[in-house]
Amino acid sequence: VTVVPLQLAAEKLRGFIADHAAEILEINENRLVLEITGQNLPMMRRSSDLPTPLLVELDLEEIQQDTDARSAGTEVRTVVQVTIRPKRQRDRRRNGAGERARQMFVSLKSYLMAQDYADPRR
Repeated sequence: VTVVPLQLAAEKLRGFIADHAAEILEINENRLVLEITGQNLPMMRRSSDLPTPLLVELDLEEIQQDTDARSAGTEVRTVVQVTIRPKRQRDRRRNGAGERARQMFVSLKSYLMAQDYADPRR
C-alpha cells in the first residue's frame, strides 16, 4: 500500500518505467503489465551474465481508510498488487531470476513509497 492517491502513484510509476526502460505491454483501467529486459535489471554484475527479462504485473486500487479518532477523517491510499516473474518459464532458475525479481520488487516499493499490507477484507 502507498500513502498517496492513485493519480500520484501513477506519476511515480512513470518514473519507475523511465528509469528501468520498461516496455508497457498492457494498460487498462487499473492494471498495468510491464516488460523489463535483462539489460535493465539489478544484479547484472558481469558482462557474462545472461539477461532474463521480467514481467511486472500491477493491479492498483484506490481505497479510503478512516484515520484515528483524534483526527476524525479519512486518508486516500493506493493498494498495489504486484506479480513479478520471468517472461519465459524456462528462465525460472537461470541466473538468479528469483533474486532479481526480489530486487525489482524492492525498487518498485521505493519508487511508490509503499509498504507491505495485509488486506483486512480477505
